[in-house]
Amino acid sequence: MAKARSHNRRRSLRLRLADRARDDRGVALVEFAIILPAFLLILLGVMDFGKVFNYWQSATQAASTGARAGAVDRWPTTCVTSVNPTVTSGSCTLQQWVRSQLKTKELFNDAHVCVVFPDTGATAPGNRIQLRVQVPYEIPLVNAFAKGAAVRLRSSATMRIEVDSNGAIGTPVPITTVGNIGTCT
Repeated sequence: MAKARSHNRRRSLRLRLADRARDDRGVALVEFAIILPAFLLILLGVMDFGKVFNYWQSATQAASTGARAGAVDRWPTTCVTSVNPTVTSGSCTLQQWVRSQLKTKELFNDAHVCVVFPDTGATAPGNRIQLRVQVPYEIPLVNAFAKGAAVRLRSSATMRIEVDSNGAIGTPVPITTVGNIGTCT
């Protein structure tokens, strides 16, 4: 009789183990825990790419607007000197004005804006003016693993000069490379 009980216990233990093996409760939680890190990495990567693309697009727009303003030698004589739009300076260089067109604090504070004259440095009509805007961007996902990884988003626009900045039309503001903000390569 003791042998029969022992056999029944083993058999019931086998049945219970078999029942548990067929039970799929908790499987979804395990699968979710496996997939969640990859999903979050992809989600944050897409969000980060959107921010990089937005910064690059802002820099491109500022370079294009600045090149056009330099080509016709007309831009506002006052520009925003900080992200706070109520603070303005007296007269500003083309580089300062282009920098003031960048709307976010990160872009405004860290942007490098340079004017280059590819045609022998002359500002005569028919020559080219090139505006270069560089904005540093630190990639958070990369910084989590490798300290200090930053990229420079570069944008430039080139246009033909239409009005001589040394001419007597209106009140021209001289365009020079002396007012470059930072170094642009």
